[in-house]
Amino acid sequence: MKIRKLFSPGEVCQVLGETDGPQFCSRFDITAGGNFEGKSIPNLIGADDYVRQERKDVRERLSAYRRERASLGTDDKILTGWNGLMIAALARSAVIMERPQFLKAAQRAERFLWEHIHMGNGLIMARWRQGEAKYPGILDDYAFFIWGLLECYGACYDAEYLEKAEFLGERMLEQFFDWEKGGCFLYGRDSETLLFRPKEIYDGAMPSGNSVAALVMRRLSFFTGKQKWREAWEKQKQFFLQKAFHPAGHGFFLHVLQEERRGQLIGVGEESIRDEKMSYLNLDVLIKTRSCQEKIEKIAPFLKDYPIPEKGNDFYFCQNHVCSGVVHSLEEVQKRVDIFLQ
Repeated sequence: MKIRKLFSPGEVCQVLGETDGPQFCSRFDITAGGNFEGKSIPNLIGADDYVRQERKDVRERLSAYRRERASLGTDDKILTGWNGLMIAALARSAVIMERPQFLKAAQRAERFLWEHIHMGNGLIMARWRQGEAKYPGILDDYAFFIWGLLECYGACYDAEYLEKAEFLGERMLEQFFDWEKGGCFLYGRDSETLLFRPKEIYDGAMPSGNSVAALVMRRLSFFTGKQKWREAWEKQKQFFLQKAFHPAGHGFFLHVLQEERRGQLIGVGEESIRDEKMSYLNLDVLIKTRSCQEKIEKIAPFLKDYPIPEKGNDFYFCQNHVCSGVVHSLEEVQKRVDIFLQ
């Protein structure tokens, strides 16, 4: 910090001259007293506006001087967990904000992770750098990446994302989940043996791996209809309910409970059903069309009981693994959601 980013007024004036130097110092808060350990970090906090009004040549001259003074380090490692969070955010934003370019960015990032940090058999690594994937992933890496895959499915209904999510989810359960007491350990069973294996549940600046694992279990229990995921979700939920006594510290888990309360939606029909604007319903949505029927029924065998109509689309509103009778429009679905939430 001291070498790379700190400036004094004299140093700036020496580079920019007695006219441009003082103007730059005034605008970017570079003072004799400094704003960090006696020197100044350039900033626009006190500026009337944040539009860069100074001349381009002035910025380039000071930038060139800074590069000569010390090269700036670049953190070029790609972290699996953080990228999983980004993928989830981009895919979700693509739906809510109707920005297809966000989904494309999420899909590019997902493909990179799957090709470079997935070692096969559901094993993922924690980081990639300079062509090398290294360090076995911890709970956060698995849970966050699977969350990203589930959000990608919710944005385009491509069953491949569900297939990948369940595949990695199986590994997550095998390596981290405590089937006896509930909750997920931070480190996997195949990791280095430590004095103890913590189960972190506090949601801080980022959600805890356990909270996101809860979301993954709950959604996969619906998307697959499989008893194993339903049991895992119930154990995970009870684990939290016994320990999460401070609501402000468990906000993401409360969000997961709220998702469960709202219910889910099954849609079967023509390919155009993918284009239906369903985000306002705020439900998990599972789609079956003729083009994806074979793959989605392999992931979710219970969908065989929901036939594709010869014409149009059918919708089923579900709650606690029980689905209502068929309706034929999202407006009718909304009415059932409203009645249920009263």
